[in-house]
Amino acid sequence: MASPLGGDGSPARRAVDAALRTGQALVDKVRPGDHAGGDADARRVLTVGRDADTLRDLWGDPVRLARVLAEPYTGDPSTWTVDEVTVIDGVVRFRAHSGQEPPLEASGEVTFRPAPQDLGTEVTLALRLDGPDLAAGAAAHKALRRAKALAETGEVPTLAHNPSARQHPEGGEG
Repeated sequence: MASPLGGDGSPARRAVDAALRTGQALVDKVRPGDHAGGDADARRVLTVGRDADTLRDLWGDPVRLARVLAEPYTGDPSTWTVDEVTVIDGVVRFRAHSGQEPPLEASGEVTFRPAPQDLGTEVTLALRLDGPDLAAGAAAHKALRRAKALAETGEVPTLAHNPSARQHPEGGEG
């Protein structure tokens, strides 16, 4: 019986093959295959309603930086350990590792410049994470959003102590 897609060179067969290659490329980004182990880079920019000196102090403080990198659902800063933070010529550079097994290594560079129309400061985070590309982008985005919240409100958003009807991990109600 003949294939409904036609022979090897049919337009339908070529389209299916192209779709499979594209799908495999997306899967490889999320779950790297044999070529895993390379570093993923992400660069994100966010405007924060604070001056550059205040933001430089926030990013340059290892304790507050651990809160920015913290696990997003519980806000637990112990999930990331900041190994090194330096501030040279107004640029913050850091290295950190996660508490998971195996640990993820991350390094970043944070730069600051005035935002247009005096709206605060544009913060640029260049993050290198030893994981899939999509993970680096998501981590950079979350870190910037958490830093913005911490700088503007003094708090980092978390779902900890959320009075929902979810089951508490220890068996009680949370």
